[in-house]
Amino acid sequence: MIHYHFGTKEKLWKATVAYAFDELVRPLHAIAAASRDLQPVDGLRLLCRTLIQFASEYPEHVLVLINEARTPGERLEWVIENHLRIIHGHFDRMIERAVAAGQIKAIPAVHLTNIIIQSIVYFYPSVPLISNLYGVDRQDSETFSSHGDWIIEVIFRGIQTAPGS
Repeated sequence: MIHYHFGTKEKLWKATVAYAFDELVRPLHAIAAASRDLQPVDGLRLLCRTLIQFASEYPEHVLVLINEARTPGERLEWVIENHLRIIHGHFDRMIERAVAAGQIKAIPAVHLTNIIIQSIVYFYPSVPLISNLYGVDRQDSETFSSHGDWIIEVIFRGIQTAPGS
């Protein structure tokens, strides 16, 4: 059946990854377009909330990325060119706009984008580890849903410039 529908296992893998990451890329495109009239820091906050929503709803999609990111090769290059460059690009551009507007500290996008993305995406697939380490019930939705709020609090309190500075 795989050969009939996809031709090869590699094409099946690409179709699966594309399906998974389209759930994130589509809303990021929409936010980037719709946030043109917002302050850049608010657009960045929306991008973060969108990624938080994606990572919490689809932790298994994030695991695919984490697994592929560990091994250099054609698959990783394909994921970068077809999905990650797009995702990171949205964050990079919004960060650059917020820096230019004086709304956040001039932290290079290579650092800030990765601090933001990694702090968001690694938490949700790690629920078994976190539950065990901290004795949190996996069914305790309050702990896991509040993680996104804490990320927003910590990141934005840390990067925003003081008004008038």
